[in-house]
Amino acid sequence: MTTIVDRFKAAYGKSHADYLDRYDGPFRLHDHVIDAVRACVHLLNNLDLKAFGRRKADILVVATYLHDLGKLDENFQKMLRFRYDKQEGSLAQAGIKIVKHEASTFDFTDSITPADIASVCVMIGEVTGYYPDPNTFDQSALNDIWGFAATHHGLFYVSYEVRDRQSHIIPRIRRTWTTFNPGERARLTFVDLLLRYHPLGGMITACDLMASASQNRGKPIDGLLAEYTTLEGFIKHVIEHVEEIEQAIQKDDGKDYFLERILNLLLGGIKDLPTRKGDFYGTKSATTPLA
Repeated sequence: MTTIVDRFKAAYGKSHADYLDRYDGPFRLHDHVIDAVRACVHLLNNLDLKAFGRRKADILVVATYLHDLGKLDENFQKMLRFRYDKQEGSLAQAGIKIVKHEASTFDFTDSITPADIASVCVMIGEVTGYYPDPNTFDQSALNDIWGFAATHHGLFYVSYEVRDRQSHIIPRIRRTWTTFNPGERARLTFVDLLLRYHPLGGMITACDLMASASQNRGKPIDGLLAEYTTLEGFIKHVIEHVEEIEQAIQKDDGKDYFLERILNLLLGGIKDLPTRKGDFYGTKSATTPLA
């Protein structure tokens, strides 16, 4: 049976050739997100998380792996293949629709099964020594994971709207925060998640960009992680290299993410948790209580 991990390993993650001295063939989506997960677990291992809680930590780790779920979009994959193959002409001339991957998140959420989540937890544990508890991921946890995927660049929010006569409420991804959408009953924004997971609400954005920073240089992320032990350090590093990261992103989808503004917003709300020595989780089981 094909799992979401298998799908990520088969999908393109980046389009440009900067990565090819490190990888044999196209840069895969799994390669990008697992580096982001390594960064996330690295930070968690350097924090005393008793006040933060294991459940929220598990959600952040799995959400970091799944944050680019929308890149499975067929048109986004065509965009990456077009640029990877260095085809002539424009995307429009090739008949390829330009899409924003965050906005495609909910095209794939219904296909994610409990077995998929369990496979992600096992794989993360095997790679990092951190084993998220599969029992953590009830509907509330999944809603936050999809919210992180839709909002992690700070451009979109999730609007929960009544869309039919049976009053079924479904999530829609919207961009203009000041607009009221008919039928909207609730919304989940980037700021909501920053507050709900404070002081680590910006973890996924920071780890995503730390992974991109190392990948832009064609180097393993381990060396970069060795230099930093706090989320504040991550964010400051990314701000220092924001131009090169933004340029690399624009090679794939041509958007301006206003990264420096978003990162300064995150930095303004940082209050790191107390650190503790040693590997907080190590290879303990997923059900080990917080010390």
